[in-house]
Amino acid sequence: ASYAITVVKTLFAWLVDQRYLLANPFSGVKMRGASKLRLIDISHAFTEGEWTLVRTIANDLERSHGWREDAAQRARFLIDFSYATGLRPGELVSLRLGQISREEIDGTWWVKVVGKGAKEATVALPPLGLSALFRYLHARGVPSNPGEWDPKAPVVAHLELPEEGQAAEKISASRLWAIMARFFRTVARCCEGLEPPQTALAAKLRTASPHWMRHT
Repeated sequence: ASYAITVVKTLFAWLVDQRYLLANPFSGVKMRGASKLRLIDISHAFTEGEWTLVRTIANDLERSHGWREDAAQRARFLIDFSYATGLRPGELVSLRLGQISREEIDGTWWVKVVGKGAKEATVALPPLGLSALFRYLHARGVPSNPGEWDPKAPVVAHLELPEEGQAAEKISASRLWAIMARFFRTVARCCEGLEPPQTALAAKLRTASPHWMRHT
């Protein structure tokens, strides 16, 4: 019985890792001699109310906070896509359009990534991430039809348009981290001076990182 439970728990864990399920129903089953499960620190995640406020401010970056339009579009894409897929910063900046595909049988979308330890994984792309991707590609003038995509084109656009004869600067994981940190600081400033729940969120945001989207 113990062996059977271990096998079933492992199978469900794989489905959770592939974003097919939200939780492992066997994770709470206790067995003699089993080690404690490693839990994600929920303090490094946004609640539903906090996430709603973060997204509301993200929609107003150009008009109220002085962000350039392309930078604001990139920031909104990064928070939505990383929230929807749980990809790490390094996985995001190395992602190419050719790694995103649609299942012909049921119409589901998938992202193929190379994660830690050079391990390949296939991650589900839910509607939130897909709509964020299409909006971002449209803003960049990229066709929405996957058949017209350049498979080597980066999902996260280069930072600046290059001058004639120069190559565009590719975004790095550290630069993505800086972009997200700037966004979190912007949201934190909006929360200061408001009611106590928002001031607490401001303090929380000043320690936030791109991994918080993964935890959320």
